[in-house]
Formats: sequence, C-alpha cells, structure tokens
Amino acid sequence: MSIRQELEAVFEAYVAAYRRLDAKGCAACFTPDGQLFSPFGHAKGQAAIQALHADWLAEGGETKEMSILDAHQSGNTAWCVAQYSESDSDERGVSVNILDRQADGTWRIRVCSLNED
Repeated sequence: MSIRQELEAVFEAYVAAYRRLDAKGCAACFTPDGQLFSPFGHAKGQAAIQALHADWLAEGGETKEMSILDAHQSGNTAWCVAQYSESDSDERGVSVNILDRQADGTWRIRVCSLNED
C-alpha cells in the first residue's frame, strides 16, 4: 500500500467522525500531543482538539469532504497536503499535515494547519 493510501485511511476516518458530528472521533485521529492551527482556532492535545471540534460541529458538518493532493514519508514520519470543503457552506481550503506512525502501525496527525482559500 502506498503512503498516500495509508494516509487516506486516516482522513477517511476523520471525515467519517466529522460527518457523524463526533468531536471525540475527530480528536482520536490526532496524536495525544497533536496540534491544530486554523483561522478558526488553535488547539494542542487531544482534549483541546476535541473541544475545538465540538464548537465547529455545533454548526453542522455532515457535508465535509477531504482529499489528499500529495503525500510523502520518511521512516515513521509522513506529511501530506489535503484539500477540504463543506458543500453546504463556502468553507474551502488546504491543510498541511505531519503524521506519526504509531506503535501499532497506524498513522495519526501530529500537526495540522488549515488554510482557507
């Protein structure tokens, strides 16, 4: 499986949680010390990421879409650029992400920077 396919699985899980309006599920896609930088807020750690998502998801999110544009890996670190949108709003942009491979072989987001179009 390519690194792009492996990371697509992470973002598919994230989008599925987002569409379910599941802030805890969104935060679970991040490392325990993960960081999220956004024009809509900054969070460090899963609890803060969960709280930020709870705020966002209070406005909905059932139409969230994400697709990876480019992905690379070096050892247990990967990075990717993903495009995001919500079809029921004007929210669109690109996220730059750094991910760490976990002991069980899965990937989690360590740093995510959301950038609006």
